[in-house]
Amino acid sequence: MAMSDNDLVFTPYMLQTSCMINVRKLLGALQHSSHHPSRYNVEDTDDERKGCEERDFTRYPYMQEAFLMQLAANKWPCNYIQPNLRNITLETNLPKHLEFVDFHEGNIIYNEQINYNITPNANTIKHIDLSNDVFNIFTNQYGPFPNIEVSNLSRCYIMQIGEKSLNYPLKILRLDNNYLGNQLADSVGSSIFECLTSLKTLNLLAIGITILHRSTFAPLTNLTDLDLSNNNIGNLVMMLPSLTNLSQIDLHVNSLYTLARNIRTSLELNAKKLNSTFEIDLRNNSLDYSCENQDFLNWLYEHKSNMKTVFRLSDERIMDATCLEKEFSNLEGNCRSYTLLIVLCCIGIS
Repeated sequence: MAMSDNDLVFTPYMLQTSCMINVRKLLGALQHSSHHPSRYNVEDTDDERKGCEERDFTRYPYMQEAFLMQLAANKWPCNYIQPNLRNITLETNLPKHLEFVDFHEGNIIYNEQINYNITPNANTIKHIDLSNDVFNIFTNQYGPFPNIEVSNLSRCYIMQIGEKSLNYPLKILRLDNNYLGNQLADSVGSSIFECLTSLKTLNLLAIGITILHRSTFAPLTNLTDLDLSNNNIGNLVMMLPSLTNLSQIDLHVNSLYTLARNIRTSLELNAKKLNSTFEIDLRNNSLDYSCENQDFLNWLYEHKSNMKTVFRLSDERIMDATCLEKEFSNLEGNCRSYTLLIVLCCIGIS
């Protein structure tokens, strides 16, 4: 069922789809009227048009509450959603064969704490896209979705996610372009991924991360692809023993000056175990070009085939792998000279 790019002034009707028992895809993106769960008949408008309750819907019986109530009463599994409810539990039946739901940029605004109970519990939904809607608070229970594999919640203005709000068997989760950086730095708040043991791909691009709690990703034992790009991470600290399948990390556009030895070692061991290669993107960081960081710089060059080979150094120089090879040779010579000078000074002092 395709109803994208419309001005559905009676948008709660989108949630009352249970009568359409054979629908497998529900496309309701790009709506031009906003839907607020506590506002049923009155919709927000930008052009000061009249609210829904003032419009003449006499020609459209299916847009009247009386029609929906009668339909729900006389035909199972049709349901009726009560109007004007706040801090509530919403319950709705879904078409039993529904697998794909796309409400991206649907102008849906959920600023309140709502438990959303879905029936049947054994529904078949596999993919939900709610990106570019507004979910400032995403802390309650939604579902269950026992078969869901993909969830897109990018650009939803999310500032907080509940500890059990992501209790799904997801394989792909997009949370990019939200405001979750502070939560992921906290030992309690960072536990939001605890139930996602089936997750393979996690996108956390541009969510305001500066510091990650070290155990944030520990439960993600099947994770293969992690995107932390476009944040402001200066020192990446991660517990990696459980991430035995991780093989791709995107870290471009951060503030990294080096990469910890345990992260490097884990990527190599994972690649060896999986009989594959690892990939890492370190472009647009400020990699420290110094003797103290020589071990990492050598590792960088040795594994240049595993990464995007254009690097920004701490002295603002941008180099590819060929230039780095020459610079590393110079750095190695300078560091040896520096070491020799220290040894001679120590001998002289003794």
